[in-house]
Amino acid sequence: MTSAPLSRRSPPPPPARAKAAPRRGGKPAAAPKPPPRSLFARFRLLPLTIFAAVLLLGARVVDIWTSVASGTAFPEIASSVADPGTSGGLPRETRTQVADAGQAKPAETAGQGTAQPAAPESAPPAAPEAPSAPPGQTFTPSELEILQRLQDRREQLDQRSRDLDQREALLQVAERRLDQKIGELQTLRGEIQALLRTVNEEQQAQLDSIVKIYETMKPKEAAAIFEALDDTVLLNVLSRMKETKAAPILASMDPKRAQEVTIMLADRKKLPSLPE
Repeated sequence: MTSAPLSRRSPPPPPARAKAAPRRGGKPAAAPKPPPRSLFARFRLLPLTIFAAVLLLGARVVDIWTSVASGTAFPEIASSVADPGTSGGLPRETRTQVADAGQAKPAETAGQGTAQPAAPESAPPAAPEAPSAPPGQTFTPSELEILQRLQDRREQLDQRSRDLDQREALLQVAERRLDQKIGELQTLRGEIQALLRTVNEEQQAQLDSIVKIYETMKPKEAAAIFEALDDTVLLNVLSRMKETKAAPILASMDPKRAQEVTIMLADRKKLPSLPE
């Protein structure tokens, strides 16, 4: 059995069904059942599923690209790149809040640009700045109050330290001046002592000269002069004269005057009594 040549794209002809051999008894055999069509249905649904997945993937890629172009795809990364010094050590919730605040700031700025704020009548006095918290850490009002008190106490201690340093500097200056004055007084004391020694030496020389004069005089003449002399001068002269020269002079003096002079000489040579 021959058949005409088939084209390249034409499907192959279905195989010829063989005639069933008649069964014994004269009845023809039943025709075979066709194969199930579920496998062919599965092969037809697979291209549709792939096509739908490609469409969904394309839509997802377009959505991601749009989010990246608008800057809203990764707010946490954008906020950390914008401020690496402050949000680097913050938790995820804080970084998200920072990103939301950064997105809401342009809208607030635009709203403030349209409205003109009214100028206040009088500016309130500036309050002392509270100590700022480190990045990523917040303080309660009680903690801020404690920190403010500690800062004030530290300023007081610093001021007290500066006052003490200033007082110490003043004391050092006063001490140097006092040492200078003491040095000047010691120098003056030395000069005075030198002058006193010079004066004493001159007085001793004068008394020695007077003593020699009276020793060379006659006893009666010297006695007449001694009776009229001041007691202090008389005692200074007689105490320096030799005994052999003073005895004739005292013998020539008035007995009462000679007695007084003798008593004064004895009291002068007497040692001072110790206090009881």
